[in-house]
Amino acid sequence: MRSTLMAAVLVPLAMLAGACNTVTTGDSGVLTFTPDECGPGGCSLDDTLIVGGSTLVTLDDANDRHNNADLSDLTLITDNPGVVDVQVVKSSSFTSSFRVTGVAGGRAHLIAIDRGGYEVDRTDVVVGYADAFDIYRGSKGFVRDNDRAGYDQVWITQASAENDMTIYALRHGDRLMGRFEYHVDIDRVLFDGISAVWKDSLAKGHMVFRVPPGEYPVTFTTPDGLPLRLLIVAK
Repeated sequence: MRSTLMAAVLVPLAMLAGACNTVTTGDSGVLTFTPDECGPGGCSLDDTLIVGGSTLVTLDDANDRHNNADLSDLTLITDNPGVVDVQVVKSSSFTSSFRVTGVAGGRAHLIAIDRGGYEVDRTDVVVGYADAFDIYRGSKGFVRDNDRAGYDQVWITQASAENDMTIYALRHGDRLMGRFEYHVDIDRVLFDGISAVWKDSLAKGHMVFRVPPGEYPVTFTTPDGLPLRLLIVAK
């Protein structure tokens, strides 16, 4: 029996520790553009944003950062709405932040304009489709096995042992950034073997689980439609 689950990818607190997001100075040197809520670990606008994922971009005065410069008259727009969607999240005297969501593969400019519609500064962002996955294993006894028809990867573990794994979407070998939803199709026994405290992490691509002897399929699908079909074998 399988269950189909959907949930938002939120960064676990443990992954936030030590994460550092890169500040990008705009082409005109007037503003800085800083991404946040962009997935596990730190990120940069030089990273590729996954199609269907989003990041929170905050504007600041490049010459007077963190000193309460009034940016309330600024709006962030794009010259390519077919690639990214931009929505205001907060605009006040001290904070101007915008949700930037990848719509399709390509490159777009993020342009800050004032109330008169004049450009103040800009930077660009690249959006792309996932083409592969990386699996981080936090458990030494969780090892890759020979491939089988119908699955992308097969992993073996000891029955009843605790296993810890995290899945990252890649493009051209680099991790994609963005807050997004995995669609997860999982065997019910495997789902029940996930600790209650970690169940909300499943659709983040993170599983901590224990299972009895058996074979358990699980598929993670990115918002741009790339599936990772796994078979977990407990012996």
